[in-house]
Amino acid sequence: MGTAQIRTLNIYEGEVIAPYMTLDFGPPVYPPMFFYSMTYSSETEFYYVLDTLSQKILVMADIDEDLIPDTIVSTYADALWPGYESLEDMRGVDFSNHRYLGAGLIVNHFRAHLPDCARPYTAY
Repeated sequence: MGTAQIRTLNIYEGEVIAPYMTLDFGPPVYPPMFFYSMTYSSETEFYYVLDTLSQKILVMADIDEDLIPDTIVSTYADALWPGYESLEDMRGVDFSNHRYLGAGLIVNHFRAHLPDCARPYTAY
């Protein structure tokens, strides 16, 4: 059908107890996408969503403040951009603060999210 979805789930004590909401994105406004991982920055108040179908990290906003991103604001990074080729096959994105460089995103190729104890200045 050419649409992508964000599906949110109610989770209780680590178990999915029910679907919560599904948001559809697709033609003609948005191209096909597959959202694999998402992180939120309280500094920018944006969500950063990893689209593994097109190998992009999208910046999304929560317009109605229901804790679910509603609209795409821009593209944060794209594996097709010169110098960003290392983003190919990325599987996870997390917001973090580097002790010298400040706030930013950690991208990894192994899992949707790094463990809470992960340090942004250590290679994983």
